[in-house]
Amino acid sequence: MRRVCLVLVLAMVVALFSGCRYAIIESDSVRIGRLPAALAEGSILGPGSRDEGDERAVYGMQARLMQLGYLEDEPDGIFGSGTARALAAFQRAKGLDPSGKLTLDTEIALYSQNNDPNPGEGTGEDGLTVLNSGSFGTEVENVQRLLRTYGFSVQEVSGTYDEATSEAVMAIQEYAVERYGTEFDDPGLEDEPDLLPVTTPIPEEILAAGDIVIDEPLEYAMIAPTPEPTLRPSYPVDGTVSANFYNYLVSGRFPAYHQTVQAGDEGIEVQRLQNRLSTLEYYYDVLDGHFGRMTETALKVFQRRNNLQQTGIADEETQALLYSDAAVSIDSGEPVGMPFYLKVSIDDQRVYVYRLVDGEYDYLVRTMICSTGAYGHDTPKGVFTSTGRRDGRWHYFVEHKCWAQYAFVITGNILFHSVLYSDNRESTLRESSVYNLGHRASHGCVRLRVEDAKWICTHCRSGQKIEVY
Repeated sequence: MRRVCLVLVLAMVVALFSGCRYAIIESDSVRIGRLPAALAEGSILGPGSRDEGDERAVYGMQARLMQLGYLEDEPDGIFGSGTARALAAFQRAKGLDPSGKLTLDTEIALYSQNNDPNPGEGTGEDGLTVLNSGSFGTEVENVQRLLRTYGFSVQEVSGTYDEATSEAVMAIQEYAVERYGTEFDDPGLEDEPDLLPVTTPIPEEILAAGDIVIDEPLEYAMIAPTPEPTLRPSYPVDGTVSANFYNYLVSGRFPAYHQTVQAGDEGIEVQRLQNRLSTLEYYYDVLDGHFGRMTETALKVFQRRNNLQQTGIADEETQALLYSDAAVSIDSGEPVGMPFYLKVSIDDQRVYVYRLVDGEYDYLVRTMICSTGAYGHDTPKGVFTSTGRRDGRWHYFVEHKCWAQYAFVITGNILFHSVLYSDNRESTLRESSVYNLGHRASHGCVRLRVEDAKWICTHCRSGQKIEVY
């Protein structure tokens, strides 16, 4: 009976272990851990994965990354963002897709006995390894500032790597790859702006393409094959700042000027121009990548304030200054005061916004369609000093039982505000108030499109001068 039980137990053990296959990984006499068979069959470990029970796949991967100098934190068996960044840096160094996930090809490369320690490609100034979503600090501030300077972002410098930062980084990466090649940020190629695909050179002792071997009888002659070109790997346009890319930006190697743009042009060069003029507060219109009248006027004002010829054309001289820290903003040297002067024309049913330049409000930066008071409910005329914004986003009119967004005082209870709503929800828009823009239709206030009412609340403050005529 004992012998039968022993046989049964042994059979169960064999059956149990036959269904579990592991690869024992050893590297430089350091035992990394056991990888589940599923991984060897091509499944992926990625952010959110963690070791369960006696599994040590994540722990082993972390230990290996730490051993090679890509990971600083101690292994914990949890695949977090730090592990993903370290793995992506390793993948980048090996010419693999920097997905930050452990695929089979990455596993093979990671546990290879021929791995050298991290050569430093992923490490830049101040120990920078990589910047991406969730990063924060001085390096992020530097990147955000340069993205504004080069015209790829209009967001304020916050030091936090958010979605807008990632999108701006992707935009400049795509721009650089299209114009300067996939290795534009390689520190060894600073003097090689034209980066084209290259073919593998043929050693002299190897036959050239088309040569015929005649050492053998003719019937055995061979034609040497044409070598396959070895293309450089694609640059990862992924919104992540590697050490190379970071150093590329802060070293000033990015060529600010690419081509001259002028009225009638459109595209990314015009978009950059508008973005940069916007961050310097010369341009307040829509950022649409079309070089229209407002863009041309803004550029002329920039040229005037920066002692350049006022051509309204963004030539190399203009762009060299515009995309630099030496560019003078519209406020530089101006007396302290209100940057804008608002004029409401009852005849035109328009609000005109003028910008202070050289001590004068003579630069029209924005025109807004509006509805002033209907006949019998006339909007009062005169020059008024605003007390600023009223309430939060939503304002309720008790007498008229309706809502509006972004209320800003003109005088007393006469306000700038958006079109009307039945409740403080966008889905309750009263469409008649939209159709009436451009016509006298209000009870005395000045109704505006939502984006225009928001603009006033964002850019103007208590003390704002408003002229109604």
